[in-house]
Amino acid sequence: MIEGAAMDLRMGFVRVCYNPKFEEVKGDYLKELPTTLKMWSDFLGDRHYLTGSTVSHVDFMVYEALDCIRYLAPQCLEDFPKLKEFKSRIEDLPKIKAYMESEKFIKWPLNSWIASFGGGDAAPA
Repeated sequence: MIEGAAMDLRMGFVRVCYNPKFEEVKGDYLKELPTTLKMWSDFLGDRHYLTGSTVSHVDFMVYEALDCIRYLAPQCLEDFPKLKEFKSRIEDLPKIKAYMESEKFIKWPLNSWIASFGGGDAAPA
């Protein structure tokens, strides 16, 4: 169930990014985003990870979606400190941290070159 919701989070972002009318649909997505993030924040509650105290694959799925979304809405987690802390907790896992600091880590692109947003050569400023 959580895995399906994590896919919905990511696919909501993807549907906007690959839409040829990106600029038109982006506004509605951003308007609904706080409701979606509140749901995730409430679900996370006081747990370190989505399923408890141990990291699982769904944590990485949600992390990846949140990381992508922040390029479209850089301040999106400001009103959701639990999600912001969750994101930091994932990034601070020793092996994740080492990977993100390595030359192998690819920060951009988020999507393929055909996307209206998240493809191309450089992340938005």
